Amino acid sequence: MKNKKYRFYVSLCHGWCDGTISVYAKDEDTAYDRAIDEVSKRLCNAFPELSIDFNVEQVESEDE
Repeated sequence: MKNKKYRFYVSLCHGWCDGTISVYAKDEDTAYDRAIDEVSKRLCNAFPELSIDFNVEQVESEDE
């Protein structure tokens, strides 16, 4: 199965951020999990001592 590019908006502390994060995955569920993991990793690297509420919401998908 061909991977697709999925884009997600990111919410920090219950407010939406400008821009998107993109991940490649075989389906929407896997893409969502990868986006959550990536945002979590970036936040932990940038702010290791803070606990920041976040979420992602899919914007669109397109063929690779």
